[in-house]
Amino acid sequence: MDVLERLWPYIESGDETPKVEFKRSLDLDGNRDKAKFIKSVSALANTSGGDGYLVIGVSDRKECQARSSATGFPYGVPERSPREIGDLERQMNNVLATYCDPPPSVGYGQLQHESTGRWIGVVTVPWSSKRPHVVIRNGEGIRSQDIWVRRGERDAACFKASRAELEEMFAEKGYSVTSRVDPTAKTKAKPIALAIGLGGSIQGAVMKCLYDHDLHMPVQEYAKDGFVPDAQFEEIIQDFNAIKADLTQQGVTEVHLFYKGPVTLAMALGLIFGNWVPLKVYSFSEGVYRLQIKFDKRIVRGYIAAET
Repeated sequence: MDVLERLWPYIESGDETPKVEFKRSLDLDGNRDKAKFIKSVSALANTSGGDGYLVIGVSDRKECQARSSATGFPYGVPERSPREIGDLERQMNNVLATYCDPPPSVGYGQLQHESTGRWIGVVTVPWSSKRPHVVIRNGEGIRSQDIWVRRGERDAACFKASRAELEEMFAEKGYSVTSRVDPTAKTKAKPIALAIGLGGSIQGAVMKCLYDHDLHMPVQEYAKDGFVPDAQFEEIIQDFNAIKADLTQQGVTEVHLFYKGPVTLAMALGLIFGNWVPLKVYSFSEGVYRLQIKFDKRIVRGYIAAET
């Protein structure tokens, strides 16, 4: 079955699926348009179910119903020469390489709608064994460390990946992630990764960091979406104390801390977690997390002695 035959029922009905998304047009010149493209393509690449397709020049079912259209769904796109198609493909893949880690690889082709004669663009997003594809730069509607997927039946849309979806992606790689330490385990070492995202979840990026470095440990998340006002700081600090108490009860022997949020609350974390179990702090730089510093009682006491 060729691409046209595969996509034809969706083009005619305007139904979007987890692996088929429609756009009226494609423009990669502006930052807003690049961000929309990144969101769509990374979501298609991260969603299970085979190859995905971003179909350009076609409106979805909801839009056509709103317009009471009886003439079909294609708007059409300009016909491109083979050279123009090659240039567009390179531009798409360059944008993906700038905004995603690892970047999905895409191809571009054009189809002709039989009844209208209009050209339709098709961005093919192959099934990816490298998922999750993580956004590594901010844009309009996307944030660094976002991981997008698509969900839905006839009116599918993009959503940030849930914990279950992330675990599924890593399970395909043979990598299992839990959320808590087993306090009954006989091993002496009980490390845990703590993913604190104030302004959006970072658990997917944290899981990817651990996988990339072959680190096997549970990932416990604490996240709040959007801007965190000062009025919530006291409540969040109380939550930090509760997290420490919970980790102590689990028998955690080492914390790998991944943090995104206000500096003030980072300082509070340092005070709460200081002089406790060894703390490894990771920083997000150039699209990936890297171990920045390790704090233990010896180092903390050394700093205090040096200051006094």
